[in-house]
Amino acid sequence: MEVIKVENLKKVYRIPKRREGFLNTFKDLIKHEYEDKTALADISFSINEGDIVGYIGPNGAGKSTTIKIMAGILYPTSGQVTVNEVIPYKEKVRNAKEISLIAGNRSNLYWDLPIIDTFELMKRIYKISDKKYKQNLDLLSEVIGIKDLHTVPARQLSLGQRMRADFVASMLHDPKIVYLDEPTIGLDIVAKDHIREFIKTVNSEKRTTVIITSHDIADIERICNRVIVIDYGKIIYSGNIDNLNSEYNNNKCIMKIKLEDKAESFNLEGFDVKQVNDMYSISFERKKITPSGMLNLLLEKGYKIIDFSLTEPSLEDTIKAIYEK
Repeated sequence: MEVIKVENLKKVYRIPKRREGFLNTFKDLIKHEYEDKTALADISFSINEGDIVGYIGPNGAGKSTTIKIMAGILYPTSGQVTVNEVIPYKEKVRNAKEISLIAGNRSNLYWDLPIIDTFELMKRIYKISDKKYKQNLDLLSEVIGIKDLHTVPARQLSLGQRMRADFVASMLHDPKIVYLDEPTIGLDIVAKDHIREFIKTVNSEKRTTVIITSHDIADIERICNRVIVIDYGKIIYSGNIDNLNSEYNNNKCIMKIKLEDKAESFNLEGFDVKQVNDMYSISFERKKITPSGMLNLLLEKGYKIIDFSLTEPSLEDTIKAIYEK
């Protein structure tokens, strides 16, 4: 079931030109000159209920602009967005009840108050029933590990604890869609794992749809079942992570094999083969042959393989290659 549909979305910012020098600055005060900057250039995609989608791209690619339009904060220049059959920037209140927006560099907690007071405030803002509030608070606090911190003021929490408390505050009203903007920025390894497991648990328990933007590729690899790559305001890829690697990264894979019998001559025409002790190292490009295809080729040639290992380009290598292009 589609919960988000983006059709021919375009966003153009009108930016005043600034020129150097005192005289030019004075002229700019009298007569403004503007230039258009296209943040989103006619993009389209859809997201199904229960998906965890990584929305990634280099800085300035248009990620935050897209999220803000879907959250109802910005209006598009043209195109259409529907979120749960609602146009978010036209029905902001109705849309806000169904979503949550969590940014790693911002907090919803009140600095000097115990975090339980923020939770109580969220209960009143979203008009959550007593029963639902208690159920969600107990479940979320247990899963993310802040049950013993409810009476602690936000200013006394570590960055990781504060971020986890922010997740609880933002999820109490059972949002159907959660937008995450760099949710693990600045966190240590343990805190990142808490956040990632929390996202997966909420998605599994409540079928919450999650859209995450992150420059930490581990966030994308570990929790997302789909990825959308945007660059210069255009969608350049939408699909699963495995296909992204095979489509955009033709870096060489390395397969190391050990044979049952020592071969007098081991040669594969068209491939780079090296021998290291009793292992043979074969380099090949995924676009030319898949790892399973390489194994089939070796078996067809009569080689009896007793052990093998495969080293493939990482998702980080692929994303880096896309950004550099």
